[in-house]
Amino acid sequence: MAIFLTTIFFTLFEDLLVGIAAGIILKLILHLLYGARWPELFRPSYKIQGLQESPIVVLERSLIFSNWLTLKKVLDSISGNGQITIDVSGVKLLDHSTRENLLHFKEDHEHNGSSVQIIGIENLVPVSSHPLASLRSKA
Repeated sequence: MAIFLTTIFFTLFEDLLVGIAAGIILKLILHLLYGARWPELFRPSYKIQGLQESPIVVLERSLIFSNWLTLKKVLDSISGNGQITIDVSGVKLLDHSTRENLLHFKEDHEHNGSSVQIIGIENLVPVSSHPLASLRSKA
């Protein structure tokens, strides 16, 4: 709600671009307050393990909207006709947009005949009651 109100305020009293920028900046600040570290804002922390036919992508720290495109490039580069396992057990913060994008990635690849498994999500707790709410680590 704070992001929405900030965006509306700056849009009405300044300009559309200023309002959008203010909303994005506030979102990044909130992610930093929730535990994201500065280097993670634009580059996700990950390791690729396993064989080319069935790789395991181990994700760590923060997965947020601003580092999704980098992660998507990595996932697209290893996706083939085999099974992909995405391990989010080391993630401390998974925001709602990245969570939804991971589910879309899974659906798209399963539609094309690949198998995508997301594991470790049970180690995270939602920050609200919404089905696609951001998730934080229990610790």
